[in-house]
Amino acid sequence: MTVVYTLGKGSTWQNNELRYSIRSFVKYTAVNHIIIVGYLPDWLQGVEYVPFPDTPRKQFNIHVKTSLACQLVPEFIQAADDHILLEYNDFSARYYSGLMKDKKFTGRYAEALANTRRVADGAYYNVHTPAQIISEHYLHIMRQPAIDWGNKEYLIKSLYGNCLGIHISKELPTDVKISTHLRRSGIEKFVQGKSFLSFSDGGLSTDLRRWLAERFPDKSKYER
Repeated sequence: MTVVYTLGKGSTWQNNELRYSIRSFVKYTAVNHIIIVGYLPDWLQGVEYVPFPDTPRKQFNIHVKTSLACQLVPEFIQAADDHILLEYNDFSARYYSGLMKDKKFTGRYAEALANTRRVADGAYYNVHTPAQIISEHYLHIMRQPAIDWGNKEYLIKSLYGNCLGIHISKELPTDVKISTHLRRSGIEKFVQGKSFLSFSDGGLSTDLRRWLAERFPDKSKYER
């Protein structure tokens, strides 16, 4: 299994988010190939690296990095550095949360959502979970004449998921992202019944850092 991380320089925790994400993949999957596209932390080893300097356009950056990964392998699991697996998952299902038309956002993200809906309206696949990418399908979808990456932003997970055609979808009953500081008891309650965990900078409390270290104590072969 190949896992691709599209990484920027925005970590506030010396990229330890990525450290624990990789450890969770090693624990719960048969990952044997990791590709980092973007920024490479100095503690990593044994990964395939593709440099890419970020532009001010966040969604465009993710798209280009994903496209670069598509040129290397026929399929992969796309993950963010804060995606933590809590149990085994074969990624045969694509996770979503409701419909795009019901989502309320502001700013550039809202614009990207609106642009995505004009091309392929439907389920909101931009949830905080890893997802399988078939390279040939991704590149074909993103080359549609209706998509204008030169001037617009899109949400690639929702665009890909809704254009993909027949596939297994599974709705997340609750969000898997911790966005506020929780004590240990709150973290334990939050993860109950969940297959994934994600967190923002606002949710990265001292208790969560300790919880991750205790849940995934074993150093992976990808760490120096």
